Amino acid sequence: MLGNRSGGRRKGVVVREGSVAQARREAGLTLAEVAGRELSRTAIHLIEKGLSRPSMETLKLIAHQTGKPMTFFLQSPEERSGIVADFKDLQKAKSYLAKALAAGQAKTEPAAQAEVRMLIGQAEEWLGNAARANEQFEAAIRILERLSKSPLLRDAHMAYAEVLEARQDIQGAAQHWKLAARLGSDGAISGEGGELSTNTTQSLTA
Repeated sequence: MLGNRSGGRRKGVVVREGSVAQARREAGLTLAEVAGRELSRTAIHLIEKGLSRPSMETLKLIAHQTGKPMTFFLQSPEERSGIVADFKDLQKAKSYLAKALAAGQAKTEPAAQAEVRMLIGQAEEWLGNAARANEQFEAAIRILERLSKSPLLRDAHMAYAEVLEARQDIQGAAQHWKLAARLGSDGAISGEGGELSTNTTQSLTA
């Protein structure tokens, strides 16, 4: 199952010490300008100080904002080549999963389709495709909501929450952690009065 919760969530990319601050200074940007609308000044500050590791998506954003290549931030040629190799492997895995989604068990069994979509969503996230990752996780959650009993729904909310948390989307992550916490052992979500919610995705945008 997704998430590797027993071993902790994804740690992020190890960047060369001082590289983020250097890139920002050379571009003449403030913390807020590097953060833009997607991140916070605090997130950039923590990354600059080495107190937080950026996700691949966040590092791509910083590179774009400062006009630096991704390789500028990586520690060594070995790590740079390793990142490229990881990207190629992820692309292959995503392609394989997409084919699996269109055929066989994933096509006929909703729970299997939801699991494959979550795996594709995680691959998209690692590749820096946040919007596509969102689409896959949200589609998986909608599928699992339609099932009368599915413990996978709780896992789906938890996996998506971890992805959002890694992006520094604390509000979005909190919403999914809350939904996961409200799930019973049979996969049904209870409201405050004990009633069952018929469409939990609507509550995310309420």
